[in-house]
Amino acid sequence: MNDEESFSALRYVASYATNGAKEGENLEGWKALYSPLELGRRAKAILEIGRAEWLESCGYETRVIEYVPSEVSPENLLILAMKRAIE
Repeated sequence: MNDEESFSALRYVASYATNGAKEGENLEGWKALYSPLELGRRAKAILEIGRAEWLESCGYETRVIEYVPSEVSPENLLILAMKRAIE
């Protein structure tokens, strides 16, 4: 699997956080380790951390913050970024 395929798979699994698994989808193997909702939440966190790391590579200081509980909203992560001062 190349980077583009891996990213597509991660985005697909992240959709479980808001949409759940598709009806009739096979939940064997790695999908059976955690609930689809938990897999989706973990995938969303990985995506947000990746975005924060990219911002850091562009000169920002970042923090990924859970601003509401996941029971309130599955879209509950925020990237706080501030441009680093030029020395």
